[in-house]
Amino acid sequence: MHFYVLGSGSAGKKQLKKDQPQVKSGTPPDGKSNISSGWNMGSFPLSSHLKDPKWLKALQADFESEYFQDIENYLKAEVAAGKQIFPPPDMVFHAFNLTPMDKVGQVTRYQAVN
Repeated sequence: MHFYVLGSGSAGKKQLKKDQPQVKSGTPPDGKSNISSGWNMGSFPLSSHLKDPKWLKALQADFESEYFQDIENYLKAEVAAGKQIFPPPDMVFHAFNLTPMDKVGQVTRYQAVN
């Protein structure tokens, strides 16, 4: 999960561990920095954008974790400062909303080492 915060210098970039969602400064991948990102204080909590109750239950521990709370607090501060954030809040969990949890399988890949 990546968030792009426009108008934020590297001093505002939060250091996160390798396996945590990332907050980046700069232009979003599509380069569209002149559009409204749709963020406001009503965009929180982020979990409110996840529609499937099974996904909500499965990810509840993550939503309550310190690192996720740090990300939400950082994004709230950036919204309050009037900065644009991408993706828009309704797209943060878009893949989860398109794929019901009971339709997700697991693929295990094995490669023999000679």
